[in-house]
Formats: sequence, structure tokens, C-alpha cells
Amino acid sequence: MKVAVLISTYNGEKYLLEQIESLLSQEGDFEIQIIIRDDGSSDETLNILKKISNKTNRIMWYQGDNIKPAKSYIDLILNCGQYDFYCFCDQDDYWDSDKIKVGINALKNIYDPCIYYCNAKLVDDQLNTLGSNVYKKEPYNDIYTTMCASNVIGCTMIMNRALIDYIRKHESPQIISMHDSYMARVCLSIGGRIIYDKVPHMKYRQHSNNVIGIKSSFDGKIKQAVNLIMSQPSVTIDEQASEILRLYFDDIPNDNRKWLMIVSDYRRNILTRIYLALCKKTKYKSLTRSIEMRLAILLGNR
Repeated sequence: MKVAVLISTYNGEKYLLEQIESLLSQEGDFEIQIIIRDDGSSDETLNILKKISNKTNRIMWYQGDNIKPAKSYIDLILNCGQYDFYCFCDQDDYWDSDKIKVGINALKNIYDPCIYYCNAKLVDDQLNTLGSNVYKKEPYNDIYTTMCASNVIGCTMIMNRALIDYIRKHESPQIISMHDSYMARVCLSIGGRIIYDKVPHMKYRQHSNNVIGIKSSFDGKIKQAVNLIMSQPSVTIDEQASEILRLYFDDIPNDNRKWLMIVSDYRRNILTRIYLALCKKTKYKSLTRSIEMRLAILLGNR
């Protein structure tokens, strides 16, 4: 079995070598290839990539324009070649030695589009545990909730060949929120599966330069909640649903298609907005998050 680990780097000199070390230490009966796209780094990242790629043939890399993480990872998917399994990987985390092995064992007998993802230990910038995991309880991975709020963190994901082959047969998305939520939404929309593993198999590093991190302080949580309710993301859920419908309409089962059409219409129709805000089909991780999400939808800020 062949596994591609896909990394988009950007000014990652501080933690990159440590992360790659954890990737090269993966245990299991498979071949691993680390494929890196640099998204326009201006620090020592390129020199690090040159040095490590000269030492092992398990690392390939190329440089591109700064197109931000979501599109950078889609570019990796489209250009990395053919493998049995594909992993998204951040430049600043640290993987347990069994991370890939456990994931492909969960996926290897599934031939329809499928995503596996695991829990992760929260650690500081020196990999010291912060005493908790990313997921306190099992997230909701149904299409209703995921189209409004995806729970899958990209660096924990392993995707099977069926999903990647499917994505490659279609036009590259022009509108994309984040690569992880996009892949999860497409997978569920076309009738695929998402498998969650409650056991953590990696360390999710929290530091000041995180593109997306977990807020642990009270002030941080308050600011995050206010931002979620009052601020509109760069790509809204209706825009993402519309793009998925545009690209994959004929392959989406009828019930899923109806739900995507509701989400795609929610900001244009006040009755649809109210329905989506109050809908019992969507389930969030806590009462607090449910209130935040439903208020954001009601205000048209999702």
C-alpha cells in the first residue's frame, strides 16, 4: 500500500523538521511519500526542504504562489500522483508512530469514498501536554450538521483513493472555505462515509502562529464566540453548498441534494434562514455552540 502525506508549508522553519521526523518514523506495512507544496515562504523553509529532500527519496516538494492553505492543499491533491491513501498534514504538529497505520486499517476494506479522522492531544509549542484533547466527545458527522459546521480537522484526516479519484474527475473548485471542511462536505454529499476515532494519534500544537487553533482562555473563547456570531467568513456555507451542487449535482442523492439546496438558499430567503437556524437535524457539540451557530445562521453570518 502506498500513502501520500500532503503538506502545505508557509514560513514553517520553526517546527517543520520535527514534524517531518515524526512522519518518517511512522510504523506499518506501507510505503510513505511526503509531498510538500510551499505556499510562498520567505523564511528558511525552502532551504530546509532542499536539505531534507536531498537526504531521502521519501520527500518531494515544489513551490507555488501564495494561494492560502485551502487552495494549496487542493493543488496538492490534484498534482501528487496516484496512491492508495492520502493524508493532510500541518507543518507544525507531531504525529504518533501509529497514526497512519491505524487510519489505513480503518479504511482498507472500504471501496466507496471515505474519510477517517482521529482525536488529537493538545500540546504547547514544546509538545508538552495541555491536559486535554481536541474532541471532548464524539463529533456529529452527518451531512446536515457538516454542511453548516464541519467538525473534521484536516491534520487528522486520511482519505481513501475512491474519494480522491472522484475529486480529480471533476473541475477544481473555485470557491472553497477550507480544504478539510470541503473534502468532508463533498464526501458526505455524494453518499460517502466519515469515520471518527476517539483515540488521539497525534499532537496538535498550539502556538501564536497557528492559522487555526483551539482557544483555551476564557477571553479567547468569548472573542471566538462573538466573532462566529457577528462576523461573516470569507466563504459562507451557502456559497460552499452552491459550489458543491454546481460541481457534483448529478452524483448527489436526492435527499442530500435537497439539504444542500436549503443551505445554498438560506441567506436569500428569510423563511429558509429561520428554518435552518431552528432545524433539529443539525446537532452541535454543546448547548453553547448550538446557540452560537443558530444565531450566526439567523443573522446570515455562516
